[in-house]
Amino acid sequence: MNSENINLNEEQSESQMKQIKAFLLGGGKLTFLSALQKFNCARLQARIFDLRKQGMDIVTEMIVLPNGKRVAEYSLKK
Repeated sequence: MNSENINLNEEQSESQMKQIKAFLLGGGKLTFLSALQKFNCARLQARIFDLRKQGMDIVTEMIVLPNGKRVAEYSLKK
């Protein structure tokens, strides 16, 4: 049995991380839905985790959408 954790989408994850990193460095803010629309990224939390491991100072703010739902919004610490 192979216990190695293999990410079959590693290349796509790296590409998404680069795009998300550039977007955040440019002053952008991301929610799950905006990341899905802009970068086709359905695992934003995982990409944010990876970028934090690389040393990016990303903050999470809970915002309320017009429909009343609360979601996480990610941006760089000011």
